Amino acid sequence: MEVINTVFEAEARRPLNGLLRGQLPRAMLLQIQHLKVLLEEQVEYADQMLKRNDFSLQLMAVVPALLLGSGLLYLLRAAYQRLRTSSPRGPIEDIRRELVTIQRMLNRAAGTPSAGAAALTKHEASPMDVATAGELVFRVQRLRVAGARWLRGWLKTDILTDANELLDSGRLSVLQRAQLANSLLRRLDNSKALIHHW
Repeated sequence: MEVINTVFEAEARRPLNGLLRGQLPRAMLLQIQHLKVLLEEQVEYADQMLKRNDFSLQLMAVVPALLLGSGLLYLLRAAYQRLRTSSPRGPIEDIRRELVTIQRMLNRAAGTPSAGAAALTKHEASPMDVATAGELVFRVQRLRVAGARWLRGWLKTDILTDANELLDSGRLSVLQRAQLANSLLRRLDNSKALIHHW
């Protein structure tokens, strides 16, 4: 290439003469060809680098998309849960709270009955006053609605059938119904049971 550069410099001193009779056009074409070869080598080297880094580039494009997608999915799920439930704690906590309230009501009723309870509830295995019985029916109905709406699988079936037994005052005493509410609460607290929630 040095020879071509020397010829080009010599011919460039007399451009008209070198252009018409000399080696100037040929030296220019050779220099352009040499630049073209160098450029093609650089392009080929860049292509090789891109092929070697193809997996890294794909990973750089996929990882942010996955993070963004999972974050968006998490936000949509949280928004959907907030729209479906009135409580910020979540539906499982609402069901658990209802069961605890029912259990406390039954435990209080298992104590000494009120003065007018025997006359108002004479067909029950254990007497309970009308206000407590009404609140119990209301709470059990709320439990059944929440269980039917939020639970799935065997846990839903257990909650709904045992909720009917909580209202069965003819066969079960108040203490037995309190124990049934306690067993329902233990089943709900089981970590495997929450898998059936969604």
